[in-house]
Amino acid sequence: MNGESPDERKWYYYLDQAQGPYCWGEIQALIGAGDLTPDVLVARAGDTEWRPAYEVAHEMERTAETLSPLRGGEVPTAPPQAAEWAYPSIEPKPEAEPKEAAHGGAMQPEFGIGRWISQGWEIVIGDPWPFVGATLLWVLISQLSLGICGPPMQVGLFMMCLRRYEGERVGAAQVFDGFRYFWSSWGLSLLMGMIMLTAALPAAIAFIIAELANHADRELVILLGTVVSVPVLVVVWVVIAVATFFSWALIADGRAGAMNALEMSWAKVRRNSWSFLGMILVFGMLANLGSSVLYVGWLISYPLWPACTVAVYRYYFPSQSSVRASGNAASN
Repeated sequence: MNGESPDERKWYYYLDQAQGPYCWGEIQALIGAGDLTPDVLVARAGDTEWRPAYEVAHEMERTAETLSPLRGGEVPTAPPQAAEWAYPSIEPKPEAEPKEAAHGGAMQPEFGIGRWISQGWEIVIGDPWPFVGATLLWVLISQLSLGICGPPMQVGLFMMCLRRYEGERVGAAQVFDGFRYFWSSWGLSLLMGMIMLTAALPAAIAFIIAELANHADRELVILLGTVVSVPVLVVVWVVIAVATFFSWALIADGRAGAMNALEMSWAKVRRNSWSFLGMILVFGMLANLGSSVLYVGWLISYPLWPACTVAVYRYYFPSQSSVRASGNAASN
C-alpha cells in the first residue's frame, strides 16, 4: 500500500511457517486456485504483524480508488480477479453437502465481552444436551485413559462450539473429532507443562535442600522456597493462560499446529494482554458456576468457557463464510 507496487517480491504468507517472498499477484493466484484461503495470514517484509489476505486486498482497493484521480488511473490496483475472493458481497459457492441449520443459523462476529458471553451462552444453552454428553464423555474417558485422551477431546469441545457458531447441529460423539489433532493438542499441553515445570524449579530445589538440611533449618528453607516459588508460579500461569487464549481454537479450526497456534495466539493478545486476562477470569467463573449445584451443573457450565472463547476467536479470526455474510449484510 502507500503507493507501493504489489508486484514486488516482498510478500509472505503463514502456513505452518512463513513462506515467500512472493509478489502479491502470486499469492492471489494461490488463493484463486484454492491452495490458500482468503483468510490466510500475509505480511510484507518489515511488517510487525500478520493480517488476513482479504483485509490487505480491501486496503489495496481503497488505496487505488483514492489515488486514481491524482495519477490518471496509472496506479497499482488490486490484482486481477482479486474481487473474486477479496469482496464478501459475492454469493458463496454451494456446499457439496448442505449443512443442517441449528437454532438461529450462523452467528456473526461481534465485539465486546457482553456480546461474546451472550454468543457463548447461545452456543451452549441453545442446544445443551450434546455439550452435556460431550463433557461427561470427556471427563470419564480422560480419567480412564489416565489423561491421555484429555487434550484431544478438549479440542473436540472447541470443534463442537465452532460448528454451533457456524449454524450446524452437533452431537455428543463429535467430541471425538478432536483426535484428528491428537499430536497438536498434546504438543500444546506439553509446551504449557514444560513452562510450568521450569517455573517450579525454585520450589523443587528448595525442597531438595530442605531434605538435606538438618531439622532446625528445614522449615525455614521450605518457607523461603514457598514464598519465592508461589508468586512465580502464579505469574507464569497468568502468562501461559493469556498467551494460549486462542491456541485451542486455532488447533480446532485446523489453522495451526501446537507451536504455530501459540505464536499466532500471542501475536493477537500481546497488545491487550490485560483485557484478555480479564476475559479469562470471567469465562472461568462462568465455567465453574455449575460446580455449586452438586457438581452436576458443571456439565452444562463448563462448555461455556470454550463457547465464549470461540465467540472472541471468530471476531479476531473470522472465517471466510462469516466475512462474506457480514459483507452481504453491509451491502443490504
